[in-house]
Amino acid sequence: MSGEGKFYKQIKKYGICNHIEIENMQSKKIKYLKILFTALTIAWMGLIFFMSSRNAEQSTDDSNFVIRLIGKIFHSDFEEWDSTKINDYLGSLSLIVRKTAHAGEYAVLCFFAAQSFLQYSNTKFSSKLKMIIAGFVTSVLYAITDEIHQSFVPGRACMAGDVLIDSSGAFAMVILLMLFYVLRQKTAGRKIHQA
Repeated sequence: MSGEGKFYKQIKKYGICNHIEIENMQSKKIKYLKILFTALTIAWMGLIFFMSSRNAEQSTDDSNFVIRLIGKIFHSDFEEWDSTKINDYLGSLSLIVRKTAHAGEYAVLCFFAAQSFLQYSNTKFSSKLKMIIAGFVTSVLYAITDEIHQSFVPGRACMAGDVLIDSSGAFAMVILLMLFYVLRQKTAGRKIHQA
């Protein structure tokens, strides 16, 4: 039994509210979570679309801003570097920062989409797995459309490699979510046996 189930069972046991009120509370919570994660998924897709709409120069400026922050964090003398050294540093980290951002933004999208789909599933692990996979498929399909969208942005291009990087970020989130639910199920099983 999950911790949430115990909570509602205790409420019922001590007569704080009746069964109908408990079901209403659970129903409201699920409805709220459905709206929340669906809104977060759509908002995150909007952010990805916005970032992909920026032309090549703006995108490079965004990457360089992040790399400069990294430089300031890891190199105390970064501000004293000459422009050649800073440009070399920017060039050396540009690809890593860009591709990490791609993977990261699609890992977050997969998380939000999977959580949105999970609000419609039952408590069985197989159902949860299907909803997590639905979040992954949503992320991959969005990555494909995002790359097509970028082909219309000045200085940007549609790259199959970026779809693979985006998909790998989403897949990493699938693995993390599956591990979370497996561990959660095992923990719940131990609690039942201890009771």
